[in-house]
Amino acid sequence: IFNTKGEVANYNSKKGNFSTGYKGENTNILLFVGNNSQDGYRENSYLDAFDTALNAGYKINENSKLEFRTSYHKDRYGLPGSLTEAKMIADRKQASTKDDYGKTELKDLQLQYLYKDGGLDWKSYISYTDKSNMFYMWGSETNINSDRVQGSTSIVYDSKNNVINGGIDLGKEKSKNTYKQAVGIYVYDSYSIGEKIEINGGTRAEFTNFKFESGTKKDYNKGVFETGAKYFYSKSGTLYTRYAQGYRTPATDEYYEAPNAAWGIPEHYNENLKPQSSDDVEIGVSDYIDYIGNIETVLYYSKTKNEIYYDGTHNNNMAGKTLRKGADVTAKNGFGNFDFYETISFVKTEVDGGPNDGKEVPGVPKYNAVLGANWKVMDGLEAGAVYKYVGKRFALSDTGNIGGKVSSYSVTDLELRKDLKSLRISTGIKNLFNKKYSEYVVNYGYGANYYPSPERTVYLGISYKY
Repeated sequence: IFNTKGEVANYNSKKGNFSTGYKGENTNILLFVGNNSQDGYRENSYLDAFDTALNAGYKINENSKLEFRTSYHKDRYGLPGSLTEAKMIADRKQASTKDDYGKTELKDLQLQYLYKDGGLDWKSYISYTDKSNMFYMWGSETNINSDRVQGSTSIVYDSKNNVINGGIDLGKEKSKNTYKQAVGIYVYDSYSIGEKIEINGGTRAEFTNFKFESGTKKDYNKGVFETGAKYFYSKSGTLYTRYAQGYRTPATDEYYEAPNAAWGIPEHYNENLKPQSSDDVEIGVSDYIDYIGNIETVLYYSKTKNEIYYDGTHNNNMAGKTLRKGADVTAKNGFGNFDFYETISFVKTEVDGGPNDGKEVPGVPKYNAVLGANWKVMDGLEAGAVYKYVGKRFALSDTGNIGGKVSSYSVTDLELRKDLKSLRISTGIKNLFNKKYSEYVVNYGYGANYYPSPERTVYLGISYKY
């Protein structure tokens, strides 16, 4: 087995990788090596990244298998900073922080055992992740090192009309001087009544302990559940409904905030950061309709408590509850040598309670759309186009909606692909119409800050499989 791929594009962008391996009767090995380097669209937005991974598997017998995986990632990247609207208009490629940069090093190991016999499927793994981040910002250096050990066992039993899934997750992590231990236990069941109806439900209990540098300890114990049902009203049509409770505790590095001498902010920990929880409801229908194709419509409602967001100095919980009510419509269709897909989304957001009662949730556009097409020109030659629209939204962290909405934008991408036996050549244009936009905009209470997105980009890629 041998695969290789290379790509060049604007801004001195060069990507390349290869993978090679062996697959025998009881043993398989796969090695991957990749590199990604570019100068970047803006001044001081360069990237140099290297990745490698090794996967190995051994078949113990007809039912059992051992898998081992290890990976390594290393990068260095420029941090150009944000621009005010005036600076962006003057020169959107300039950097506000010309010397700032960051570095990442990530090492990961995982050992997994798999067992399958008839309707029984058993999976257990243990993993270790060591991550180090270094940031040089505003003339000072900050190092954030973290490590995490995780273990999990899950068992799925599939009978003719019932599938039950249960397991336990264990985790222990450390970042700076914040420690976290977590245990999760869950069970989920899906039961079919005849050929028309399927009901499902499950529950999960999570027990989490935090310990901070100050000696403070916090315990969070939470149980959540979900339930739902599906009705197969025809060979192609499905009506379903689902209610689920969501819950997540902060990661250890979310409690930490690096110092900023320029703003007079010392190194600190926001020990008051709380877990966020949610209640989510969905109702959907999917079907195949003649002359239209496959279409799916989903209506949903979500209410989140203590939503975690970054307020400019540290991660914090949003006051009040955040509500999202929306609808998604997705369709796939085609005729002849043409295939099309469309996704249109609408969501209305609102903060319920707190000082920002009645405001919109920042960073969430009311309208989104993705339209795509693929044309099989002839055997071995295809052309594709994708149009993406993102509507107006308040800048990230603008919880008070004081800065006005960020302009909507649309981007069109084109690609041409040619297959020559084991060789594929692809070329394309991203942002075909050279739109000037900013996908990422923040406002911490002193005006909008923009991170300009790249203008028109042309690329050429070649891949080979053997």
